[in-house]
Amino acid sequence: MSAIKEYITGPTIFHNRKLILVGDTFLLSRPHAQSSTNQAAKHVLGLAEIFRENCNLKEWEIQSLKYTKKTNALNNFFGEYCFTGKVPKGLNTTIKEDNKSD
Repeated sequence: MSAIKEYITGPTIFHNRKLILVGDTFLLSRPHAQSSTNQAAKHVLGLAEIFRENCNLKEWEIQSLKYTKKTNALNNFFGEYCFTGKVPKGLNTTIKEDNKSD
């Protein structure tokens, strides 16, 4: 048996915008969630929008952190469901909030 650890970073932009955290450095998620590659791809696609001048770095950071927190919550809910067989109470709220942003 081992402890499952996770970590969400605070700021993601450092050293006068020369160092930007993406993927697992942004959110170290539970291994059963298998969301590392998806998260890294989402972050990099968002950075591409900065180069296309469709958004700025601060907007990217806000959207990426929002996505990361939502992904982390869903991973925790799925983990709880897998281990207990009960649908977590917060799952409905998280999914509804996501649909509002579309």
